[in-house]
Amino acid sequence: MTKPNLVMAEGLATGSGFELPLSIMGEPLDGFVLVDDGAIGDAMLEEPHLLVEPAGASSLANRNRLAGCRVVLVCPRANITRAQLQALLNERETSSAR
Repeated sequence: MTKPNLVMAEGLATGSGFELPLSIMGEPLDGFVLVDDGAIGDAMLEEPHLLVEPAGASSLANRNRLAGCRVVLVCPRANITRAQLQALLNERETSSAR
């Protein structure tokens, strides 16, 4: 199955599943957690003094579900463009004005 990549976190979206990586990771994984663009955007703006890219913010978006678990959250920060950040800030500003 192939789908277009229309999500905020381009680094996570493939549009299609890949059998080899899933076969390698599948055994030790307990499961996958999906997050939507809204949760990723919230996570990007929620942590003071931390600017992360959308793919990195996806781990922050679900940290409440991981309470009590021993995990590592990787938060890359280098791949956010000025345009992406401005669009997110404009969207939040518009939403808060309603």
